[in-house]
Amino acid sequence: MISSSQLINFQDKLHILKHRKLDDPRYVGDALTFLKEHYGANRVLRKEGYLYFLEEIEEAEVIAWLPKEN
Repeated sequence: MISSSQLINFQDKLHILKHRKLDDPRYVGDALTFLKEHYGANRVLRKEGYLYFLEEIEEAEVIAWLPKEN
């Protein structure tokens, strides 16, 4: 399971992954809009059979990724 606090850098903007869901051909139009609102996302990506519901972190800039400290 993916943690809801996972950060994703997409198109030079930082996003929080709100939810990941198996894709279904029925998720288009109003159904997709409903899911987007339900998960509190402002962007949905489709990749490898999954939908990724993301929320953009406004006014954030990726400076550098630091390694985890032990």
